[in-house]
Amino acid sequence: MKESHRLSTKFINPIPAKDVIWIDGFLQKIKQSEKYSVILLRAGAGYGKSTMLSKYFTAYKKEYSWFTITEEDNELQVFLHNLLLSVRTLRPDLAAEALGVLQESEDLNKSWKYVLNALINGLHRTTPESEHSYVVIDDYHLVQQQTDCNRMVEYLLRHIPPRIHVVLASRYPYTFLPVGEWKLKGRALLIDEEDLALAERDIMQFIKIRTGRRVFQAEAARIREVTEGWAIAVEMVANSIKEPGNIDD
Repeated sequence: MKESHRLSTKFINPIPAKDVIWIDGFLQKIKQSEKYSVILLRAGAGYGKSTMLSKYFTAYKKEYSWFTITEEDNELQVFLHNLLLSVRTLRPDLAAEALGVLQESEDLNKSWKYVLNALINGLHRTTPESEHSYVVIDDYHLVQQQTDCNRMVEYLLRHIPPRIHVVLASRYPYTFLPVGEWKLKGRALLIDEEDLALAERDIMQFIKIRTGRRVFQAEAARIREVTEGWAIAVEMVANSIKEPGNIDD
């Protein structure tokens, strides 16, 4: 497929609305990300994984590439090509050699490591020693049943050069990765539903911004208990509030 036929918006992060608040648990975790080569987000739908990542990289002016996976990426060659195109947005010449190797490949099942080696070398060669760069792969759950993609991503994560940080976001556990081992070695940072759940003060701020109403801590605690801090459920509560005053049970 020609590059002009590919959806360019796959390589653009979603722009958060101006009234999106920080989820404190997420923010405290992601601020540590420069210490880790691998950052793994795992949470179900509606927890705001993409929104929080996009808000962080935009607000803190990080250098990053963004790849939103869609169903078409379930094919190995398509996935690899789109990964290279996304990473190329960091620096135009970064993935040139890797794209060339991919184009010349006759059997990708045998040559994908050569493609990734060229990408890893490009990242290492072009990243200034004083800078950190992030490679974000969002909605990874859409290809997580594809063994070839998992094997390729694991290889990339094992050999990623210094000051490059790969961020995966998925709805499912990363059972294809040695997460426990990498956490013990200080290579991986795991951000899960507990970190992405809204705390009581987050809920108070969220409803104040969305409705203009003040929510007291006891009310926020009840909402937290019922919704478990699930962002989309808290939003439903906010949308149900119509009249001024306190929130009733």
